[in-house]
Amino acid sequence: PSCPVAVERSEAEAAETYCQFILGHFRPEMLNGLVLAVDTANGATCGTTPRVLRELGAEVVQLGHEPDGMNINDGVGSECPGMIAQLVTGGHAQLGLAHDGDGDRLVVCDESGSVIEGDEVLGIIGLSWIREARLAQNTLVGTVQCNAGLEASLKRAGGRLLRTSVGDRSVTRRMFLDGLNFGGEPSGHFVLRDYLGTGDGLLAALQLLEIRHRSGISLVELRKEITLFPQSQRNIRVREKLPLDELPDFQAGVDAILRELGDNGRVLVRYSGTEPKIRLLAEACSSTLAQQVLDSLTGLARATLNTIDNDEGK
Repeated sequence: PSCPVAVERSEAEAAETYCQFILGHFRPEMLNGLVLAVDTANGATCGTTPRVLRELGAEVVQLGHEPDGMNINDGVGSECPGMIAQLVTGGHAQLGLAHDGDGDRLVVCDESGSVIEGDEVLGIIGLSWIREARLAQNTLVGTVQCNAGLEASLKRAGGRLLRTSVGDRSVTRRMFLDGLNFGGEPSGHFVLRDYLGTGDGLLAALQLLEIRHRSGISLVELRKEITLFPQSQRNIRVREKLPLDELPDFQAGVDAILRELGDNGRVLVRYSGTEPKIRLLAEACSSTLAQQVLDSLTGLARATLNTIDNDEGK
């Protein structure tokens, strides 16, 4: 009979320890006067995130805060940011924050109600840390899915982007191996290793809000420092997923495309993990150039791979 009580006490103690840990890293009253729309996805952060934000001075308009054990991520949370965006555009909140069910992801709406891309969040924090001489080795860890515009923005500020394979595990592993302290994925996973060795949506949100508070610059303006490159994507069915690194003609063709593109963009070529398709992505400083590069990649794939000629868009 005592077990449920012990579990409840243990959960309460863990939540209290977590909240006090987070609060200990940020200035009291940092969020005074700020009204935040917060969607906690009917998940793990329903109690902790709103509490911390309120203790730092914010007024919280809460969504996705009625878990019943079955409705986690059900039409709420970081996969459905439209609701927090509507609260912002409707004048009910100044900014919007959303987590996923386990709380390691963050999606943000700026003061206009526009969703901030994950690459832009990485850039805002990364550029701020470069200016403060806080970013270890002036290096931000991202994945192959990070936009080339993020890389160019960091480079202009004297920083660099170190890419890993997809997955926050890959990002975290590289950070630990190389002694780096900030990284993440465009999907909304952000790892701030000065505080924690794993992704945490609330911690990332507070870091972003601290930059906004300290600089006096809105997120609408801060995100303008990162100019994301236009993308063009195409999926092409293949009869067989031939190892790309064992196809010299294909590799030579990709290398030639990259040489011509230079610093004006990048390409990403990979097989789907679940379907017989090769995924082609081109990013460039203009939409026209991105489409031209994608067309070149498509021609190369059809000439060197065993493709089925019914390509798809994004």
